Amino acid sequence: MSLLLVMGLVATGQATAQENSRAADAYAAENWAGAAAGYERLLAEDGENARYWYRLAVSLRHLEQFGGAGDALAAAARYGVPASNVEVERARLHLAQGEPQLAIASIAAAVDAGYSADALANDTDLAALRSHSRWEAVIAAARRKSEPCNYDPRFREFDFWVGEWEVTTADGAVAGTNRISREELGCTLIERWSGASGGTGTSLNYFDPVSDNWVQHWVGVGVIIDIAGGLRDGSMRLSGHVHYIGNGQTKPFRGTWTALDDGRVRQFFEESQDEGESWQAWFEGFYSRIDQP
Repeated sequence: MSLLLVMGLVATGQATAQENSRAADAYAAENWAGAAAGYERLLAEDGENARYWYRLAVSLRHLEQFGGAGDALAAAARYGVPASNVEVERARLHLAQGEPQLAIASIAAAVDAGYSADALANDTDLAALRSHSRWEAVIAAARRKSEPCNYDPRFREFDFWVGEWEVTTADGAVAGTNRISREELGCTLIERWSGASGGTGTSLNYFDPVSDNWVQHWVGVGVIIDIAGGLRDGSMRLSGHVHYIGNGQTKPFRGTWTALDDGRVRQFFEESQDEGESWQAWFEGFYSRIDQP
């Protein structure tokens, strides 16, 4: 390759980068005419760039050049802009043209493609659509799709354990405090234990739809617990093994959590020394809420 050709390619690349920067700056500043002109020039050099087509569509919509905006959006979809983003922009385009029924249909399609409820609710370009009779139903559908654990009752079976708690033994001595929080949009319960004697521990708890079981993975100072099971006879019952890191021993282990009529929760752990033939109490704690309003 000749030196002149290389220099020409470098110069072309630099010019394109400068044009891209100018178009992006105009787009960010909502200088829609400047952005549209910039992206049209860029597309003359790179006609299969999905981002350029999408930003051209947005710019033309703001300029009320609706036909061109629709064509640019179709090209953006053809070259790889995600369907959810395309459908939301199509909804904005329909709304700008006074077509709320078509707009809400596009929003429903965006939800089916995975667009989030929060993004829809915060989109100022869709403000006029919020009075539509289908809006709340569409938003609810988006939340069910993007937050499935919050809408699946199986993931709520252990909610009676959620809260800030003081934990005492059967004789009333304070064993420590425990905080159990719903996280990852309801897909997990995270336990953070702080013992009165200084020990700490954390557990990850979740419902596994594949095994149809609740699972707990606990890690504390020198102790790992892996147990699984489910809600039976009004109590969460999990079983598996406890592993003691210091001596390398692994023992059968099980735990039971029961919501009591007085608002407390009883937690009862047992360990077996003979592979499950008999069981010995490992810990019994009574949880009293300290996060009452």
